[in-house]
Amino acid sequence: MTTLLQDLVDAQAERTPDAVAVHHGDERTTYAQLVRRANQVARVLRDHGCRRDDRVCVVAPVTANAIAAMLGVLKADAIYVPLGASAPVTLMAGAIRECRPVCVLTAGPTAFAIDELVAAGVVGGDTLVGSLERSPIAGQRFFTSFSMADAMVMSDRAAASRNRATNPATIVFKPADPNRGVVATHAGLARSASWARGYFDVRSGDRHAVTPELATDRVLLAVLAGCAGGATLVPFHPEGAHPRRLADFLRREGVTVWHATAEALAAAAAADVVSPGDLPALRHASWWTDGVSGTVVSYWTRRLGHTRFTSLYGAPEASTVSAHHVWREGAPIPSGAPLGAVCPGQELVLLDGQLEPVATDVVGDIWIRGLSLSPGYWSNASATAEVFRADTAGVGIHDRMWRTGDRGLRRSDGLLYLAGPEAEETWRGAAPSPTTATRALESGAGA
Repeated sequence: MTTLLQDLVDAQAERTPDAVAVHHGDERTTYAQLVRRANQVARVLRDHGCRRDDRVCVVAPVTANAIAAMLGVLKADAIYVPLGASAPVTLMAGAIRECRPVCVLTAGPTAFAIDELVAAGVVGGDTLVGSLERSPIAGQRFFTSFSMADAMVMSDRAAASRNRATNPATIVFKPADPNRGVVATHAGLARSASWARGYFDVRSGDRHAVTPELATDRVLLAVLAGCAGGATLVPFHPEGAHPRRLADFLRREGVTVWHATAEALAAAAAADVVSPGDLPALRHASWWTDGVSGTVVSYWTRRLGHTRFTSLYGAPEASTVSAHHVWREGAPIPSGAPLGAVCPGQELVLLDGQLEPVATDVVGDIWIRGLSLSPGYWSNASATAEVFRADTAGVGIHDRMWRTGDRGLRRSDGLLYLAGPEAEETWRGAAPSPTTATRALESGAGA
């Protein structure tokens, strides 16, 4: 299996060089162009002193240049730190303090965030700032050291890589805990991306809708899986923030695979924006188990019988996705959120306080063990030791496990369900009112 993340995209570029990799507005970028641009980004980073295991933060929305930057960081043997376009500046500041990047890459729409980070003393004179635009970016307090124009005069041939599968590929900072950066290896994320490519039957000609927010591991997985299968990535235009415009976007763009957020699903259900048999091109839609109620699930499955709906469960500590559950058209909604089938190479177990397995219908802590676990938290051995433990009950290479922080129970049907007051309240809750749901999206929740 491919060992480095960038190899997934390089291999696709060799198979279908002229296929469109990213369709953003009026711009169409082919796979060959994307890979050549990534090679040039890698060379300009190395030319400015970026070395193996250095951290490079990307503060930008999803565009062809942002994806090329992600691949370029990996091709430079550096560690990619996605901070996105709309993450709170406090989260960005915490992440930058923790990972101490040698370079921050930004775009025009996010220049204001760099200004705030410079004003806060987080991005200083010893941190390079690069522009993902063709021209340099001049903020109120900073000026970029190089731009995409500088990258594009570099050789577009790939530079030799020294990284191996076990090397860190990314560090993801979660909004709930900006002081703990989760390290993911090339092997772990490549395994998840390969699974997602197969599960969603990604093929050349597919059109994958992705949110404009690069800061999460979930969007990273969607981008990698789409590129690995030769799909065209279609970033949501800002108009997608409104539920009705979102539905129009999915129709107009002929989206075949939609990796949705809980907010988008709930807002669209509340506004009742799709009719039975709508969105005929949509083969697959997925969301993450947390935050979606049974009412919302029922709304979508009853209207789009031709679409396979899948809820995903996981976290960056386990390379993003660990379990998946398929929701059938018109199927009765169970009294709880099932986590579903476990992905290959992983295992979900329920343990008590003494790390002993619990019986059926007894609530316990959810632990994940298997091949895709993170090495831990960046430069934080104590935080790593709190939730990553040796798995003395495991066999073979399943020698570590991670406590998710979730509670669950296994029922007599054999499925594992989320448990606890918050999970049950979310699952039983009705879809929010259109006003509430729309406001959540327009405040930056994504689509």
